[in-house]
Amino acid sequence: MLGEILAAMCPNDAACEWLVRRTLEVHNEWPGPVELRALLCSRYRPADGVEANSSAWPEGIPPFRPAQEDLPALPPGRSRGPDRELAAMVADVAVRKRLPPGEEPPC
Repeated sequence: MLGEILAAMCPNDAACEWLVRRTLEVHNEWPGPVELRALLCSRYRPADGVEANSSAWPEGIPPFRPAQEDLPALPPGRSRGPDRELAAMVADVAVRKRLPPGEEPPC
């Protein structure tokens, strides 16, 4: 039955795998299908369109943070991470240059 519940609400296999791992990170006991759905909704849109909020986390589900091993290693020859100031400037330019919805970029 649990497999059927997961198959109905998870939009894809990656979402299902994420949900199983994330459930084990934030719950010590079986939370029930409503809490599984609430956890899924914190990151994905459910395939069946049914949204849910968590009653186990009234202050909000703890934010997802990738584990250190999930983060990419620095390329060879790099001794530190990316320039945060430069990354912020690039993100700012990207927001300002974004086209309105439905507009095609010029050729």
